[in-house]
Amino acid sequence: VAQARIPAQVDVGGILGGGDSSSLDTASTDASTTVKGTGSAYIGGIIGRANATDASNVTSNGKVDGRREIGGIAGLGSSASFDNVKNSGKVTNLSGYTGGIVGLYTHYAGLPERGLELKLENAENSGEVTGTYYTGGIVGYYQLRPEDGIASFKNLKNTGNVTGTESIGGMLGLMKNNGVCNFANIESSAKITGSASYVGGLIGRISQNDNDCDGNPFDGSGERSTAITLDRAFSAGPVEGSSYVGGIAGYVTTTANNREILEKTQIKCEKVPSTSRYNYTYSYHNIQNTIAFSNVYATG
Repeated sequence: VAQARIPAQVDVGGILGGGDSSSLDTASTDASTTVKGTGSAYIGGIIGRANATDASNVTSNGKVDGRREIGGIAGLGSSASFDNVKNSGKVTNLSGYTGGIVGLYTHYAGLPERGLELKLENAENSGEVTGTYYTGGIVGYYQLRPEDGIASFKNLKNTGNVTGTESIGGMLGLMKNNGVCNFANIESSAKITGSASYVGGLIGRISQNDNDCDGNPFDGSGERSTAITLDRAFSAGPVEGSSYVGGIAGYVTTTANNREILEKTQIKCEKVPSTSRYNYTYSYHNIQNTIAFSNVYATG
């Protein structure tokens, strides 16, 4: 796509507004393209809303502007895979969930046949990324909700400066992980700036959970592992923020239950009617919950 201005309210993309159970291979927009969302969600340089969509060999060179869930390639990636994708255009968001590649990356419960694996590999962003909360050079907000889900982030590079308020990172702004998430060979050499808390050279904030009180209860049977591994990671740019600021990650946390006893796992969470309280049911079983960094360097 060349010399195009594409304004719309929601589900706006330089190539596709939205894709369900689709694939996109070999597509690009040039630097004169502007994708602008005048509404509230899902604005992408290539795809606005990518549900169960496979995108490969795509490049966005134009500007992307809007409010909420905005990415250089896709605004929303749900049960989607991305391989060999690049963005060089400026990404600007007046609100949260902003990424140089994907704004919001998660699972799509409506298509269980897609499985529980997320893949974002061989991706590069060189465009400036500006948002508020949950802003990242590659992904703004990542959430792996199913307890047996697997996510793979490999061969990622960011050179575009990232600016926001809270949960800001050279790779990811905020990640919430309930399954197994593996990072390998990732690097950021950009300046990362947050005006508030949780600012990291690679990841702003990591939340590692062993339970899900939001529709995905663990049934308590068999073994289960939740883990985040970060291998061969490098951050070289300056990192600035007000509190919880780190060369690799600004803040890392696990659920209270995991910190106290790793073999005691919440399997059911029910709200007590007419109150703000919850009832919890637990099961004892074999479990591992780890966050492991190896071959990780920061020089900024």
